[in-house]
Amino acid sequence: MTVVAGKVFASTSNPGAALQPQLGCFDPATASACAGWASSRPTGPAGNHTYNAYTAFDTAGAPVGACSSTTGGTNVTTCYALDGSALPAPPVAAALPGGIYVFNPEVVTDPNGHVRSYLAIWNGGVAGAALCHDWTTASACAGLPGPITHPSVNGGATRDYGYAFDPPSGCLIGLGDAGVLFSMDPATGATPCVRSGGQVTLRPGEFYCDGGSHVQGYTAARLTGVDLAKVDFAASRVTVVDQDGAVVPTPGFAPDGSVDLTGVSVAAHPSITVTTTLVLNSAAGFGGSLVVDFAGDAPQLCFRTTISADCAVTSVANTATGTDSTGSFTSNTVALPVAPGAACTPKVKVQKEICTSSSAARCGPGGTGPWAKQAGVGLLGLLNATAYWRITVTNEGPVGITSAQVVDSVEHSCQTGPFTLQAGESKQVHCSTYALLNLFPITNKAKVTYLPVNVPPGTQESTTDWSSAKACSLLCIL
Repeated sequence: MTVVAGKVFASTSNPGAALQPQLGCFDPATASACAGWASSRPTGPAGNHTYNAYTAFDTAGAPVGACSSTTGGTNVTTCYALDGSALPAPPVAAALPGGIYVFNPEVVTDPNGHVRSYLAIWNGGVAGAALCHDWTTASACAGLPGPITHPSVNGGATRDYGYAFDPPSGCLIGLGDAGVLFSMDPATGATPCVRSGGQVTLRPGEFYCDGGSHVQGYTAARLTGVDLAKVDFAASRVTVVDQDGAVVPTPGFAPDGSVDLTGVSVAAHPSITVTTTLVLNSAAGFGGSLVVDFAGDAPQLCFRTTISADCAVTSVANTATGTDSTGSFTSNTVALPVAPGAACTPKVKVQKEICTSSSAARCGPGGTGPWAKQAGVGLLGLLNATAYWRITVTNEGPVGITSAQVVDSVEHSCQTGPFTLQAGESKQVHCSTYALLNLFPITNKAKVTYLPVNVPPGTQESTTDWSSAKACSLLCIL
């Protein structure tokens, strides 16, 4: 199959049934046959078969139709335009003798802008070869033999299936029924292809992640680890294109194998792809790399940690490790408190009570009381006019509290803090009020102010409701 102007062309054949090979056209836009293609078109005589359907171009390099080269006693190549009308067949394919298999071509635009198709062929006395048709001149490719054989590869027995073009080097990589991978120079047909190349896409902004301005400019592209004596720099070339595919004018190679990129604006071209195509004086022992540099601040790595929804998670700490050419390294540790969300708001309760025992020994810290919300009449007299208070602060969770303070409305000695309470913990405060000089009952109230753990600085304190207990005199019964 081949796709031309959004239309899908497909070939088919059934030589066993002595049917003519055909070429059909399907239009995905209408989910039906292409206009002018109500039925398929024949591409050769009955009994022929085909392994290909490939794009035809006009002399301006525009795709205008499809071709199919068929194999049989007589090889026939037939081409049709998008509307189903006939097109001239490539002469290099039309002139093939019978019995030669033809496979889909690789299409390459040469340095002069000519559109070329390299068709793979074998059988019929051909052990493996390529045919090159120049659509721009509508003739065989200039400077190339026809067919192009590969005598240095597997004794010439390559039985070619097809080729893939490698843009950085400018070489064609071939493979065939012989199972041998080989290279071919598309300009000369020579095997191996004595070229090399590299391609690097550089986006300086991707080295940073904080949104700041860190890039000063591009500096150079350079060859590293390359024996410069093996490179024909006069025949080699370097191409720079930006993020939109537009070619960016740059100088060629300097004698040291570098290319000056200081004239390329990072603002105008935030991404560039540098492609070097190197013509070699010798392929022996050739190696190396292409490096593209820019001037900027040290690179940044940004990542994020997703914190568990468990309210017990109150902080996260992270340390980065890595290796480079000097060995291993470790960063500083960054710790961050995790502020509780709405679902992690602590529930704090306060219980204010008065001791109702007639024994002061049972009314202090750890005393068994009993404790109640109101002391009975006459009790204070038994306790030397002293009311013994107990304040219980309980954090029912789900997170801890800090900066907790007990606030008492009557008795200063009851006020306690600051202190912390983890989820599920309680704290008791004991205090007393001595020598009640009036005959009126006294009601004592307490509350707690606090902060949930890890709240941001400046967060306003939370406050519990008041809890009260009453010390009675004779008037409590009135």
